[in-house]
Amino acid sequence: MTDENNSVTDTSLTNNGSMFNFSNQEEKKDSGNIPEDNKDSNAESDSTNESSDKEKETPKWKLDDNTELDGERPDWLPEKFKTASALGKAYNELQTRFGETPNEYDLSSSKYIEPDAEQFKDFSTFAKSKGVSQDVVNKMVESFDSYLDSFSFDYEAEKEKLGPDYKDQIEILDNWSKGNLSNDSYEALKFSIKTSEGIKALQELRSVAMSNDVNVPSGNDSSSQSSETSSSISQEITNNASKYTSDQGYRQATRARLEKALQKEGKM
Repeated sequence: MTDENNSVTDTSLTNNGSMFNFSNQEEKKDSGNIPEDNKDSNAESDSTNESSDKEKETPKWKLDDNTELDGERPDWLPEKFKTASALGKAYNELQTRFGETPNEYDLSSSKYIEPDAEQFKDFSTFAKSKGVSQDVVNKMVESFDSYLDSFSFDYEAEKEKLGPDYKDQIEILDNWSKGNLSNDSYEALKFSIKTSEGIKALQELRSVAMSNDVNVPSGNDSSSQSSETSSSISQEITNNASKYTSDQGYRQATRARLEKALQKEGKM
């Protein structure tokens, strides 16, 4: 009896153990058989997660407040600008404030600047490299001309001081200077006399020189002064025949000198 009970008990335990083990294996097998609805739900969840990850991984940047583009932020878009349109707006404001840089600067408003001169070509190249606008260059030209004007003269006013025959007066002095001065002295004199007062002073000097009536200051060696002769004056007239014919002032002064020389020689 005892053995029989024990046998039954052992079998029961064995069966229970066998049944338990079998049931567990079935549960495991059943857990692998996921219903189709659950599969679809899981697939959609996985797809959503993958899409979300991709969105996180894909960099974006903004063209404007309403337009977002995929890809790395362009190198030409600084970090301080949120959108490309913000950069464009800032650039336009900067152009409005400082003006655009032209391909070539207009320097024609200047009375003194020669645009083709190498110095000003070099300036234009440098200004363009720094983004200088035409408005800034215009102001520079205006200041440059104003500065040079402070050293210039009102030639129209000087002409009025000389009178209506100012051209004849200047031509006479020009011919006399060319005939009696070296080329270097003539060029120096031409660029140094700019006023009516200077013209009148040169006219007086010319008259004194041509009349031979020169006052020698005391203390100077008057023996070095050579007196003119009628022959030397006649020779001068021959050498300057064209000038003697065209320059009335020179002709009159030469005649006066010749008469004075003839008087001294007792020939008149």
